[in-house]
Amino acid sequence: MYAADLITPQLGSFTLVKSFKREEMRKTAHGFGVTLLEKSNDAGVGDYRSDTVKSAVLSVYSFSTKETTDSIFDELETDMRRSRVWTVVRSIPTQHGKRIEGLGKLSGKSRGMVVWHNGYWLFMTIGDGLSEASSLADSVGY
Repeated sequence: MYAADLITPQLGSFTLVKSFKREEMRKTAHGFGVTLLEKSNDAGVGDYRSDTVKSAVLSVYSFSTKETTDSIFDELETDMRRSRVWTVVRSIPTQHGKRIEGLGKLSGKSRGMVVWHNGYWLFMTIGDGLSEASSLADSVGY
């Protein structure tokens, strides 16, 4: 399975507008996104819309070992908690570990972010608010 396989045309009420593979993601990556791309085996991103959500983004990354995924996930959570960008960060236990939800400002705009993993795959959704990011994350189902 490839990351592009997980960026599907329809996720719940969300419809895919456009998608990018790892090579295309490298052109615009910055910050922790560069680290994710450098350490991942594969990656993909999809921009989604629904009747009630203008834009929400799903990013998917695969890693060679579960330990690498755990390490990246822990590093991301630590960075979010230390950053002044994220004003609210909470961890929610899941079947495979935990899910991180954050609310903050990215590029001067209020954003919500949800991050979780299921072993070798790490998923991240970003929306205009936490409800938008959570809604897309819940539609992914992993």
